[in-house]
Amino acid sequence: MDFMSLIPTVAFLAAYATPKTAPPFPQGGSWYASLPKNEVMAIFGYSSEVLAAIPPGQKVLFFEEDIDVIAGAEECNIHLLQEDPEPLFYHIANTYLLQGISVACLPRCSHLKKRAFELEHIFEMNQHLYEEHLDGASLFCSNFFSNLHHLPSAYLASAFYKKFQNVPAVICGAGPSLHKHDLSLLRQRGLILAGGTAIEQVGELAHAGAALDPNYTQTEMLRKSRHFSLPLFYRGRLHSQVLKMWQGPALYTGGAGGYPMADYFDQELLGVPQPIVEEGFNVICYLTSIAVHLGCNPILFVGMDLSYEGKTQWKWLSEGQWIDRFAKRHPQISFINCTQGGMGIGTLLNRPLLEVLPEKAYDLQGRFFSHLRPSGVTPEDIKKAVEAFRASLRRCYVLVQKQKNALTEVELDMEIAYRYHLNLLAHTYERIGQSEKLKRAVEVCLKSML
Repeated sequence: MDFMSLIPTVAFLAAYATPKTAPPFPQGGSWYASLPKNEVMAIFGYSSEVLAAIPPGQKVLFFEEDIDVIAGAEECNIHLLQEDPEPLFYHIANTYLLQGISVACLPRCSHLKKRAFELEHIFEMNQHLYEEHLDGASLFCSNFFSNLHHLPSAYLASAFYKKFQNVPAVICGAGPSLHKHDLSLLRQRGLILAGGTAIEQVGELAHAGAALDPNYTQTEMLRKSRHFSLPLFYRGRLHSQVLKMWQGPALYTGGAGGYPMADYFDQELLGVPQPIVEEGFNVICYLTSIAVHLGCNPILFVGMDLSYEGKTQWKWLSEGQWIDRFAKRHPQISFINCTQGGMGIGTLLNRPLLEVLPEKAYDLQGRFFSHLRPSGVTPEDIKKAVEAFRASLRRCYVLVQKQKNALTEVELDMEIAYRYHLNLLAHTYERIGQSEKLKRAVEVCLKSML
């Protein structure tokens, strides 16, 4: 959803709401003075006393959930918090991408701390992506092209979609409560799916695992688990060493989390775009989306404490909020948190696992392996597609060294390498006034294809 499309609605509501003064906060000035400062301050809850304490030149964003308070607020940068604030938060993170941000909640808005954590998480994720772009997307390119050559021996995850209609899925996080569940008793009653570090804990009891992380730490973690025979859902940006050591079926889901180059190669090599699998903030979100594609119902979560020794982190809370919103978009499916303890997952029901898991038994191991379908891609197919993309990159390399004009822009737009990869990076470089970096991005991609 485009955030800008919300502005007329917000303006209309504020114009016709009954103005209301925010609750007084006499300590507003001293409270603001105590906050760690940054280039941008994001404050959840509006306060006229805090506004009065802000020095000239300081950028401050207020987030308020009461439209009446917004209507009565003094002129300032204030945003309405709606049920799903993610589009707004991404807009904020993109707007202030090149600046640091500090986030705080007024004491009266302590219930919005999860929202504040979410904004911090989105902002940090955008910063990581920005830094990756500045590096010419070298990590993505090196992983993607290495993994592309594994596709002939991989299987299509889409062959499993809708093959597990109304079969329960048990999605395992790596929280400290995971060991409280005896999963050996459940293996025929639900499809057990483990993501990331949970693979080491669940081991061969899982019917399948999943991995997304493009960093080397993912390889080290999976190597320690020594459970290489599990079917593994993956995407092209996964660290390339994982597939090289994996012995079980590799199940390719298509796409690459924000890099359209993967969509191009999916179309060229598989003939059709692969179904969209959301990955949210991490591998558990990714597995949740996969479980929906599989047709599973209910979807049960264990080991999702979202805390450790009573403390939480923004990335864990953001994970829970994403799952909560995802569940609301799929009301036909029951999403239930069966974690013993922890922070809870948004508005999801909390129930003991054995209480909600049906007694019905399935031959899930046999059913899973019966649906394995090779990708059908050959090394020759990959060589042909890569050569076409390499030739386009080389033409782009010549064009980006020319003086920019309307003709070179048209010529670039005609190149597949620009449309499906370089254009994404060009927007970042233009934003920071360093368009010359595009030349290095071409070099990085070409080097990764060797």
